[in-house]
Amino acid sequence: MSDPDSTPNGRMLLTQAAPLITLATTWAIRRAMISGYQSVTGTPAPLLHSRSAPAGKRMLWAATMAAVIAGVEMVIWHVIGDEPEIEEAAISAE
Repeated sequence: MSDPDSTPNGRMLLTQAAPLITLATTWAIRRAMISGYQSVTGTPAPLLHSRSAPAGKRMLWAATMAAVIAGVEMVIWHVIGDEPEIEEAAISAE
């Protein structure tokens, strides 16, 4: 069986699936982080829209989640090895 990455159609399919892969992965990471927070602290993770949790705690939790998810998204796109077409068009216009 050939590597799907070795054919142009395989690369295109992988590139088109990347947003769905990213969406599913970020959902799983959010679930894992929320579960991990509760198992480490013994309390539920702060809900970002809740006013009962202190604002500083919610901001720190939101920043941590955003950093982890952005890092994972960057790794996914790096593994796929393709850049969005918008960036390519902007670079070629210069």
